[in-house]
Amino acid sequence: MSNVEEFPDKRRNSDFANGNGGNSDVRERLAKLEAQVEHLATKADIKSMENSLIKWMMGTIAVSALTLIVAVIRTLN
Repeated sequence: MSNVEEFPDKRRNSDFANGNGGNSDVRERLAKLEAQVEHLATKADIKSMENSLIKWMMGTIAVSALTLIVAVIRTLN
């Protein structure tokens, strides 16, 4: 067990000593997350993409079915 490191004591952190409550790390992490939020899709973006994909799938199925029907009719004649 000689290679086990002790968990750092947050109470010794200078933020706690300065009366900050140790929030500087949380604030830095929050700032990073807020900077990344602008790159994420909104619910409206996802719904729009979902509708677009459904239209493409239905169109592809319809064209495939019509192609199969035409091929069968030409084969039978």
